[in-house]
Parts: sequence; structure tokens; C-alpha cells
Amino acid sequence: MAHSTVSKAQWVTFFADAGIPADESDRYAATFVTNRISDAADLTSDLLKEMGVTVIGDAIAIMKQAKQKSGHRVTMRMPNVSTPHIKAEMTPAEFRKFIVDWEVYRKIAGISDDQHALHVYNACDSAVQNTIVNTADDFFKMDPTDILTLLQGIVTKKSNPTVHRLAFSNLCQSETEPVKDYVVRLKSAAKDCEFECPNCNFDLEATHVKDQLIRGLHNSTLQTDILAKAPSLKTVSNVENHAAAFEAALADQSKLNPTSEVMQANTYNKKRLDTQTRPQDTT
Repeated sequence: MAHSTVSKAQWVTFFADAGIPADESDRYAATFVTNRISDAADLTSDLLKEMGVTVIGDAIAIMKQAKQKSGHRVTMRMPNVSTPHIKAEMTPAEFRKFIVDWEVYRKIAGISDDQHALHVYNACDSAVQNTIVNTADDFFKMDPTDILTLLQGIVTKKSNPTVHRLAFSNLCQSETEPVKDYVVRLKSAAKDCEFECPNCNFDLEATHVKDQLIRGLHNSTLQTDILAKAPSLKTVSNVENHAAAFEAALADQSKLNPTSEVMQANTYNKKRLDTQTRPQDTT
């Protein structure tokens, strides 16, 4: 199909040739005409979704038909990739995750630098959009890196590092939490604590994470063991690996020595024996 006005009948024929049922072909055709879609080469999975083509099988069939009819390569995008959302009052951790999610989305969607600002603006909620419109006149001309820096200042909550450090000092491993998950929590929380030497700006984050890791361990025996081996466990990774090995050994030991099952069996047998030997009430 060329870049000219395309009738509903033409779109119906196009969809029918793709194997789409008649009722759906008619509905899709009406939507395409209403939105002035005139060239099959322009179709992408994202566009089809916006046009109401939500059945994955239909989308695949239409994309194949578009490629055959247009003679051009049509870009297929992952149908289940959703746009990361930017909201007001995000925590620093939430914004860091957004940055990663956004870069993944950009690569999958093939967003170019000149289209970057449009997509970012569209990903913002109304409150953030309002702030952008009223504070950044050149937003749509900004470099992608500058845009994300601007957004970080707009949406992240401002909090004194002292508050984050206090919360960090109270982090402890829960009874059922694997040590690797506990370390992830510690590292995530430490990013907002600004652990650095005030005089030389040396990064002290790893030291604080290691100390809190040891301090917050749930198993006191493991904690004692790590303290005893402190000279050889100098890094967070050393402590984490040692603790993980300890946890694995405990799990293996419980399988080799099912003490709890033996105790339950003994308790049951004792109760049954007591019942059998107890004098019966003859009254």
C-alpha cells in the first residue's frame, strides 16, 4: 500500500488476506481509516496495540502480511514490553531502577536520541509533566543524559543522608531470608547513605555494608564464626560466601539428621503408651 488515502475496503481485504476473521477485519479496518493509517510499512507491534489489535496471533499475521505487501522490512518489537512509568515522589532506589528499565526499553523499542524526549515525557504522570512544562522550556531539545538528570531532580524525594544511615543501621536478616537477599537489601540501602570520608571523599560503602552484614546476621553461631575468622574474611563478598556456605551446610545437616521427625515420633509413641497404661474410669 502506498502513502495515499486507503479505503476501508482496501484495509478489509488486507486483513482478510492475512487470515483475520471477517468481523475483526472490519473492525480493524474502520480503526485504521479513522486514524489515517495509509502504509503497511509503517506498522509496528506497538502501533497495532494502540489500534486495538490485542490478539497476539492477529498481530503476528498482520505484521507478516505487511512485510509481504510493502516489500519493506517491518520492525517487530516485543509485544509484552511496557513503557516504564515516572511518577512524582519516587525514592532514590525507585529512580535507579527506572533508569535501568528505561535503557532496556529504549533498546528494545529502538528509540533514537531525537525521539527520546517525546517518549520520556509520555512516560511521566501528569504531575511530573506539569513540572516539566513549567520549569524546562527546552526539555524537548535536551540531550538524553541531561533529561534523566533533570527528572531525577524533579521526582526523587529529598531526604537527609543521616535518616538513611539510621535506617541502614537497623537492617537485620530475617529468620527465613537467605544471606544473599540480605546483602542485596544492604547494598541498595547503602547507596543513599553517602558513606564517604568527609576529608578525603574515600568511598566507605563496602566497609559499612560488611559491618552491618555481620551485625545483622540472624544466626548467632554464624556471627561468632565470622568474627573469629575476621582476618581472612576481609570483603563483603568473602563474608557473604562464607555465610552462604554455612547456610547450605545447615540445610544439608537437617536432611542428614531429621531430629525433628524423630522427636515427633517419640512424642506420639509416648502419648499412645500413656493412654494404653492409664487406669480406666470404672464409675
